[in-house]
Amino acid sequence: GSVTVHGIDGPVTLQAKGDRFEGHVALGAAASEVWVTATDSVGNASTKAVWVGVDTTPPACELEALADAGWTRTAGVTLIGTAIDAEGGGVTVRPNGPGVSGAALGLEATGDFSVPAVLGGEGDAAVSVWCEDALGNGAPSNNIVVHFDKTPPTVVPVAPPAGGVVAYPTGTLGFRVDDASPVLWATAGSVGDPATSATQGAALWTAVLPIRRNEPGVEFRAGDRAGNVGAATFTFQQDAIGPLVGVAVSGGVKRGETWFVSGETASLLSYKRSLGAT
Repeated sequence: GSVTVHGIDGPVTLQAKGDRFEGHVALGAAASEVWVTATDSVGNASTKAVWVGVDTTPPACELEALADAGWTRTAGVTLIGTAIDAEGGGVTVRPNGPGVSGAALGLEATGDFSVPAVLGGEGDAAVSVWCEDALGNGAPSNNIVVHFDKTPPTVVPVAPPAGGVVAYPTGTLGFRVDDASPVLWATAGSVGDPATSATQGAALWTAVLPIRRNEPGVEFRAGDRAGNVGAATFTFQQDAIGPLVGVAVSGGVKRGETWFVSGETASLLSYKRSLGAT
């Protein structure tokens, strides 16, 4: 016997193989009604109509922006969004974007999703997800920007230079912070003591600190938008005593005349250095 299928382009005759048949028939852009007529070897026939739906529309996927405006110091991030399929069937969601990797996530029904992704390297990346339905219709979601930075800030003591002189009992210290990400905060404090917030200027961060005698050093710390923290220890010399003054006066006792006075000054710190003292 034979089987005739009436599709949108007219009848198509298929050869029956025992009690089964198969073949291709053209369908319309929307749902189509298809008539299938089976005829046996002596001309007996029967017909049945079936409706066949056509789906060429990919799922609609919307990706949410990451927390902290997309700044992260880890390569692994979690992408959160919504996948909606017009037919309400299952959807497969896969991380997408240059250098982005991650396993596909299968959803039994459309709705919210959360899928892990791994970023390829430091820097800014446009990340999306690829959403595909059970029939193979697929499309990318919107892009979100992810700022991946795992490098801590570089903290450089500047004023005074390392090993320089700081006034006692209060000193003003300045340091520079270099970072690819925005620097959110910086502190300075004696090693082992609570830190003091530093003030950001045009070129330097500065902090006014109480300086202890025999100060072991001051630690500068800075944190960036991605959550990285950098630190550096600053050592210096203290100067708490005014300069030494030596005076020489010409002649003996004088009255009503101008004296000639001469002398010299010297830093006690310099004097101590010359003796090898501390």
